[in-house]
Amino acid sequence: MGGIRSGRCTVVIVVALAQTRFGLMKLKETVIVMLKNILILEPNDTSDELAKLVDVFSEGSRCNSNQIISIKPTRCSVASCGKMTHGYDMEYACKQMEMADILVIASPVYLHSFASFVQMVIDRYYAGNSRKSLKISGCALLSFGNVDGYDMFEPLVLTYNKFIEYFEWENLGVITAVDWESTGEEIPLVLARARELGASIR
Repeated sequence: MGGIRSGRCTVVIVVALAQTRFGLMKLKETVIVMLKNILILEPNDTSDELAKLVDVFSEGSRCNSNQIISIKPTRCSVASCGKMTHGYDMEYACKQMEMADILVIASPVYLHSFASFVQMVIDRYYAGNSRKSLKISGCALLSFGNVDGYDMFEPLVLTYNKFIEYFEWENLGVITAVDWESTGEEIPLVLARARELGASIR
């Protein structure tokens, strides 16, 4: 079996031997495996815990040769940046959104919701027919909260479920983690789930 990388797909050539009445015959089958463009949206002030979730998710996804791009907000001044929204350069973020096959939202819990940068990017495609410019087929959520219980994630997860329903995206998975200092025994399990989620994207 061999593989040839070509653009955003991998051509896998499978060679096998089959016994026929004329002896052994070489059979060749070509399988085209489409790679995924995975876009991760995350705020600049990502905590160490959330950054670790993103890292292990990315490790799992790269096992399938997927391409991963992580976007954090780029601050710019009015004088130096012609296109900006609330101090964030949105042009690059929107370009990557429209190239992505899979969206991963990596956000801490801010007042029971997403980080403002993540919310602004999503809102850009909420009005009118803007969502039609997206080819995203699936979405996943990675979230960490320095809180005592998982009930703090309920409004965030509810919002997440509502907008993937609106955009008609497949829910690939939700991973939430609370204060690791008080629940250290859960760290290996949560990280394993993040890695498995990444590896499940093909």
